[in-house]
Amino acid sequence: MYGIPWHKRDYKTADWDSSDAVNRALSAANSILYSVCQAAIYSLGYSSVLGFVHTGKMLSFVYDIADLYKAETTIPAAFEAVKKDCKIL
Repeated sequence: MYGIPWHKRDYKTADWDSSDAVNRALSAANSILYSVCQAAIYSLGYSSVLGFVHTGKMLSFVYDIADLYKAETTIPAAFEAVKKDCKIL
């Protein structure tokens, strides 16, 4: 769809520069989405710890909610940014 070769989701949090552009873009976009979801969850007075699908993490509920929106938001945005050769990545 975007004409970008894709191998797999692979990133190392300790070695950002070793990831390819798509993985860096996905990580950046997902981080923003997590922040938006966390703010919404807290503003409604809910706990971010009580996840349904994800468990055992401080942001389990954040990950649950974010997963509902990734396919429509962060994934296309990341591929579009790489396609346009976004220099911020």
